[in-house]
Formats: sequence, structure tokens, C-alpha cells
Amino acid sequence: MMVNSAADWGVADPCSIPKVSHCMAKDGFHQDQIERLLFQNPFQFYHQSGKFDPRLDLPFIHPSTYQR
Repeated sequence: MMVNSAADWGVADPCSIPKVSHCMAKDGFHQDQIERLLFQNPFQFYHQSGKFDPRLDLPFIHPSTYQR
């Protein structure tokens, strides 16, 4: 199981993943359960594709760099 922020033809909510995380923590889920659902499961699923090449070592760039 995994959570997707745009799984239908409706408007995507880019904050749906953090919202799910918050609700799960509020409902008593452990941090490792939340991480498995929101990160590990999608990572393993997409990793099945030979084209999946995540770059998890990128440095943090403050959003103001891209804002006008």
C-alpha cells in the first residue's frame, strides 16, 4: 500500500502526503509505520522500473532561490 497525491483526474493536492503523515501520527501510528507507507513502499514499487534513478543525496536549496 502507498499514498499518492494525484491518483485520479481531479485536482492534485501536493500537501496530501504531509497531511496523511500528520493524521497517522495523531491516530497513534508509529513513525516507522508512517515512513514505510509514505516512503519505503513507493520507493520499492518504483524501484522495480529500470528507469527509476532517485537522487536522494541532493543538497537542500532554499525555495526562495526559485521564487521571484
